[in-house]
Amino acid sequence: IQAALTGHLVLSSIHANDAVGVLFRLADLRIEPYLIASALIGVVSQRMLRMICPHCREVEKPPEHEQRAYYDEMGPDEITFYHGTGCNLCGNTGYLKRIGAFEILPLNDEIRRLFLANAPLGDIKAQALAEGMVTMRRDAMQKVKEGITTTYEVMRNVFSIGNVQGIPCADDGDNTDQVRYDMVCRGCGSSVARGLETCPKCSEPLMGFCCSRCGRDVAYDWKLCPQCGERLDEDE
Repeated sequence: IQAALTGHLVLSSIHANDAVGVLFRLADLRIEPYLIASALIGVVSQRMLRMICPHCREVEKPPEHEQRAYYDEMGPDEITFYHGTGCNLCGNTGYLKRIGAFEILPLNDEIRRLFLANAPLGDIKAQALAEGMVTMRRDAMQKVKEGITTTYEVMRNVFSIGNVQGIPCADDGDNTDQVRYDMVCRGCGSSVARGLETCPKCSEPLMGFCCSRCGRDVAYDWKLCPQCGERLDEDE
């Protein structure tokens, strides 16, 4: 902050849920709001998505809940969904390389005014959207529309597990209406029961899961969510 205030271009990283959340995360670190408003010129939030392997890409019909997630974000436009069937070139995963989904928030005078006036996060985000900010979720779904990635990959990396769309658990079968919010393995994307330290399918360490109430990332052995106070050790 001090370096930025003296005219230097400072690039830094910080953990937050989205671009607007960075303002409040900096305030949580006990930086004065007027210093944040003066020093910060923009925020870029990102998530990395696996790209569909071009060597085995085929048309698919995603599950109903994945289609609903897409249409809720992008509207009822016609689209052809794709996925990778798996081949030797992608290690039979259906994915090859990665691409970023971004959310960019430039700080203008109106955003700064709202922040200094202690406006809630929702009001600041609404103003940013009115000024043309593209959310990370929409940017990710645009890449689905362009055939770059899958709806499943977007839901796995960009959507909060606490959202109503959810991700069906492995034992739910084809009944996508019965959604339970368990952990999702970052390695293979499988739904696994909370409380496990490693994925039983791919042995990937399970770093944590999301609070079913507020959607914030929490560790698997926490009893309470530090953000909203939700109990995390109760059976669903």
